[in-house]
Amino acid sequence: MTKTRNRKQTGSPSPAVKPPAPGAEPTEAQSRLSSASSPLRFNYRRASAETAATQTLHKRRHPPVRRWKLVRLANHGRVDVVGESNYQAALAEITGRRDFSEVQYECMAILIPEPRNPHDANAIRVEIKRRKVGYFSREDAATYSPYLRRLAQHGKLACCEAFISGRGEGPDTLTNNMGVFLSISPPGPELLATT
Repeated sequence: MTKTRNRKQTGSPSPAVKPPAPGAEPTEAQSRLSSASSPLRFNYRRASAETAATQTLHKRRHPPVRRWKLVRLANHGRVDVVGESNYQAALAEITGRRDFSEVQYECMAILIPEPRNPHDANAIRVEIKRRKVGYFSREDAATYSPYLRRLAQHGKLACCEAFISGRGEGPDTLTNNMGVFLSISPPGPELLATT
C-alpha cells in the first residue's frame, strides 16, 4: 500500500527516449532531450561566415576612397559638352548666375570615363567643382575614351580648362541656357604631352 501511494505521489518515471537512428530525423522528444542535455557550443564556422558576409556588405555600401591624381591635358583645341541643358541648376550654383544674366566663367573641368554606362561604354562625364555638368558627344567620346581609360588604369584622371557661357535676356537671345566648352587638344600624342 505504501509503495502504491509513493508511486502515485511521485509519478511514474518517464519512459526512456532512444537516440535517433543514423540517417533518420529526430522526433520532437528527441530534439528536446538533445537541446536540454547537450552543452552550449559556439559555431565558429557559422560565425566566421556571417562576419565575412557583413564585411562584404559594408564594403559595398562604403567602398574605399581612391586617391586619384589629376593630369592636365594640352589645350590646343575645343570640345563642346553636350547634355548641359539637363544640368542648368548645377551650372547656376557654380557660376552664381541669377535672373538669366550674361555669364562668362572660366574654370577647370575633370573628365571621368564611364565604361559601365548603359547607353555608351565610351561615355565621358564632365564635372566642375564636383558637380556633373554634361558629357562628351558620342563621337568625341569614342576618340578620347582610349586615352582617358589609359590614365584611369594608372590612377589618374584628366582635367582641362573649361569655359561656361550664357547669354543674357534680349530680343536676339534664342535660349538662356548656359553652355560648357572645353579647351583640349585633339586625340593623339600631343593630348598627353603635359603628363
